[in-house]
Amino acid sequence: MARLTFFVEQLWDGLGLPGAFTSPADGLAFAFTATGVVTVVLYAVTLGTAALRGESPPGRDEAAPNGSSVDD
Repeated sequence: MARLTFFVEQLWDGLGLPGAFTSPADGLAFAFTATGVVTVVLYAVTLGTAALRGESPPGRDEAAPNGSSVDD
């Protein structure tokens, strides 16, 4: 999404009023990039915390694919 905002800036310049208003492309690129980075960091912290506690990673239950428990 952050890369697509550069097309927004080209479109903004092509509309004919490039100096009248500020293009939202820079703010959108920052917001999308920051969202992606924060998502990766939170995922890494979650997996790291689970590994330090000796637990299975989140989202991986102990059930077998056929629905029975591993202990059965």
